[in-house]
Amino acid sequence: MKFFDFIDFPYYALICDETEEQAIKFYEEQVCDIEEGNGPPKELTLEEAKEKFLSCCTSEADKQKVLDEFNMLISFKEPTLLLIDGCLV
Repeated sequence: MKFFDFIDFPYYALICDETEEQAIKFYEEQVCDIEEGNGPPKELTLEEAKEKFLSCCTSEADKQKVLDEFNMLISFKEPTLLLIDGCLV
């Protein structure tokens, strides 16, 4: 699985999927339509995606729990919305 960072899009998302094309389709189905001119999402390494996921952790005590959740989510081998813009929650 690969990690795609939709940072310059109407709403932020971090998506785990097999290809960029599938991640874009997943973004449009789960988050919102993509406007022309947004460009492609940025592909992240596993470590970069993990770091972004852990950045949501507010305390050191929770980091292992959050890391375990990250590892569980990516183990499904299915398109996964790992992070989403806070205004959509």
